[in-house]
Formats: sequence, structure tokens, C-alpha cells
Amino acid sequence: MLLALVLATAVSRALSSDDPETRIVAAHAGGILLGMRLGSALLWPADYGPRALGDAPGHLREAVSRPPVFRRDRSLLESDGDPWTVNVIGHGLFGSEIYLRSRQCGGAPLAAFAWTAGASIAWEYALEGSVKRPSAIDLAWTPIVGGLVLGELRFRAYHSLRSEDPGLLRRIARGLLDPLGSLERAAGAGC
Repeated sequence: MLLALVLATAVSRALSSDDPETRIVAAHAGGILLGMRLGSALLWPADYGPRALGDAPGHLREAVSRPPVFRRDRSLLESDGDPWTVNVIGHGLFGSEIYLRSRQCGGAPLAAFAWTAGASIAWEYALEGSVKRPSAIDLAWTPIVGGLVLGELRFRAYHSLRSEDPGLLRRIARGLLDPLGSLERAAGAGC
């Protein structure tokens, strides 16, 4: 409960910040987290749906009172019991999306890493923590590989396509590298 309060306070401060870039990154991260939680409820209703929320208080207590899951009898990328595709691709893309938005809004690599780590902690301990214990591999993979590696690669690739007259192919490539950011900028987000 204390963790949820701390996270809610941090998000509230970010959203009420005088810095528009901070508000954009916070809103983007919140939207991604909410979308992931709703998507999980649709894909796995028995585990994440409304009926499962009855067990949320017990799961949240367990999430903050026990260490993250790391099963030594499984491969590293499946050490939390999830398929490697969920951990490698899903958490990699999640981390890169949060990291990229921070970088696109002027954040330095360390600030983008902090946003990514914070979003990963919020997911593992609050949103997913309501149904199962946090995952050690997810807490590490999301900000390090998803953020610092994949997110920074996306950022550099996007910016390498800058041009005074970008042309259709460059605009398409930039849209593919940052689809959500492209939609947000088209809607007037600014960065």
C-alpha cells in the first residue's frame, strides 16, 4: 500500500509539473501502463480480469513482503514462469517505449532510464502485483535491455532520419520507429 501511495504521489507531481515535457512523459507512461493492464485482462481474464481482483490485497502484500520471483530451475529468460517471448519481446518493447518518449521529450539517457525503471516498478509492484509477485528478470530486462539498448537504438535511428525535407519514405520510417509518439505529436503533444 505504501508503494502504491509513493507511486501515486510521484505521478501526481509529474502530471502537475510546470514542465510540459515531464507531463507528456508521465501521461504517456500512465497510458502505456493502463493499456497493458487492460490488455492483460482481455488476454488472460482468469488471472487479470475483474474476478481476480478479489485476491489483489493478498497479492499486493506478497509483492512487497517477498523478493521478486527468480526460479533457478528455469532458463534466465523464463525464470519468472512466463514464456521467453513475453519477457524478451513484451518487456523489451515496454521499456523501449517509455525510454524513447523521455528521450524524444529532451530527457538525457539517465533520465530516460529512470522513467523506464519507474514504470517497470509501477507495473511489477502495483498493476501486475495485484495478481502475482514481481519478476526479477522483468525488473532488470525492461529498463536495461528494453530502455538503454532498444530504446536508445530507436531514438538514434529516429533522429538519423531527420531532414529539412523528410520525404515520404523518411516520414514512414520515423512513424514505424515511433508509432505512438507520432500519433501523440499529430494530436498536439509537442514532443
